[in-house]
Amino acid sequence: DKDEDVASDSPETAQAEDGIVSAMGKLYTPANMEMLSRKSSLYSFRVRKARSGEKIVSRKTTPGLHDLLRMPHSEFLSEMARRPVSRARMDGNPVIFVPGIAGSRLNAKGYKQQSAGTFCGRDIDEQIWASASLFRPAIFGYGCWVDSMTVRYDSATQRALDCPGLTVTCPAYGNTFAIHTLYSVAGNEVYLTENFATLIDTLEASDPNWVDGQNLLGSPYDWRCINDDAKLDAYVNQFLNLIVFAYQNNGNKPVTILGHSMGCKLTQNILTRLSQGGKDVYINKVIYVASAIGGAGSGLRGVLSGNNLGIPLLQAD
Repeated sequence: DKDEDVASDSPETAQAEDGIVSAMGKLYTPANMEMLSRKSSLYSFRVRKARSGEKIVSRKTTPGLHDLLRMPHSEFLSEMARRPVSRARMDGNPVIFVPGIAGSRLNAKGYKQQSAGTFCGRDIDEQIWASASLFRPAIFGYGCWVDSMTVRYDSATQRALDCPGLTVTCPAYGNTFAIHTLYSVAGNEVYLTENFATLIDTLEASDPNWVDGQNLLGSPYDWRCINDDAKLDAYVNQFLNLIVFAYQNNGNKPVTILGHSMGCKLTQNILTRLSQGGKDVYINKVIYVASAIGGAGSGLRGVLSGNNLGIPLLQAD
């Protein structure tokens, strides 16, 4: 019953890849597909095979979890105090995954104050990261996407602002949906955008007691402007709530935090806000992968010459 990768030369893979190409506007030419395949195994399309009669769907989310974790911390603690401690499903500790830059899905919703171009709509309600628009020329929507993604800096308030009229958020905070893979087509997760997928899938396959939203948890964030003080404070509030939630919903077991790249820096920020007593109670261990605590040269590269995040068809500017 386990999910498995379809062999690259199988009819199922060919059909699935054809569907993805079609859904992305048929802008993946055979030459581009060959380039992606050569570039790295990360850029090969891997599609899960559905069991007989099963429809492939995106990862499920836990109803109400996102809104619960957005509560002010004091109100959240009062709410959790009214709830019983849940029995742990397994001997291990709950895990929170904290992604790096570009490692969280982003949704945009609202009505733009100005159109970005002749063919750009203003009524927006869609996922903007990752998006098929990444691979489109300007006339087919790339410029519209850039306008939605671009952060505006207000020097008067020193705030990082979304495109006027839009609100950008991460979906399903607390679940792993926004950090597992970053793009889906018709319910099929596109492994071109794989993030924590392999690690999460391996844990879930190893023991059915690993449950998304209970002991496998995600802490996505708007990585475009997490250095904005107000947005960072809101994220810290959610993160602290998530730690308490994971602890109480797993038999009062302390939490393991796994951060990647910028996620390590954010985890460090969270830990500095916890008292030593809080760390002793709630934190089991912290794991840093490719940490950016000492800084990252890619930031300088982005300022000087642009950075396409390793995506061959994405314009670096």
